[in-house]
Amino acid sequence: MVKTLDDQTDGYPGALDSLDEDALRQLQQRYWDYLRDRRPDLADGRQVIDKLPLNLIHLGLIFRAFPDARVLVALRDPRDVCISCFANNFTPSRATVQFLDLERTARTHAAVMALWQRYREILPLKTYAYRYEDLVASPREELCRIVEFLGLPWHDDVLEGGRNSAGTYIATPSYVSVAEPINTRAVARWKNYADNLAPSCRCCSHSSRISGMLKRPQQKPRKVAAAAHLLVSTGTAIATHRPILIAGSGE
Repeated sequence: MVKTLDDQTDGYPGALDSLDEDALRQLQQRYWDYLRDRRPDLADGRQVIDKLPLNLIHLGLIFRAFPDARVLVALRDPRDVCISCFANNFTPSRATVQFLDLERTARTHAAVMALWQRYREILPLKTYAYRYEDLVASPREELCRIVEFLGLPWHDDVLEGGRNSAGTYIATPSYVSVAEPINTRAVARWKNYADNLAPSCRCCSHSSRISGMLKRPQQKPRKVAAAAHLLVSTGTAIATHRPILIAGSGE
């Protein structure tokens, strides 16, 4: 969808403000066609999880195209996020090249979290933020909240993600962790690299304040106050599915 808008006269995100209902429906159809090309078994009425941390920077587009989408934001200690992003071998892109340098990684994380804070103020998206540290410490408690927010029925298999993913192809940097039981090994991993992180600590501290990382998020899903703004001027859109966008911390 971003590429489609980028090819227009106003480019992206400038083109968002001029989208009419027909243009929005075309964007939605492109999204679903893209998914069906890769998942032919995708049936109408199913919920789709679009897991990408940098979905955060496209929340303006997401709001215009899918105003009913539910956005699940994963918060994590910024120092662990930066170490994880820096250590992973990502396919180069305009975003991931920022992770080739630790200080640039920290600045990028701070900028993304600042943008999310702004979106929280002006977008009426259905959003729930949780802490990674809380999830791995009390999986059932936190997962119950997440499942409730998504409007899905609870099933104990949710706690057996590692077992259920056996034999499944997982195309993310966290593919090893996904196949394991929930554990706390990655919590505070940054301490092993404290000296290397020292020059970037100011950015990490800024990210912590912006994201509320050091404070527990609200227990109930939070619906942000509505506002009309240049990029997110209100418009209507109807989708055959309701996507769930998972965004936030790095792998």
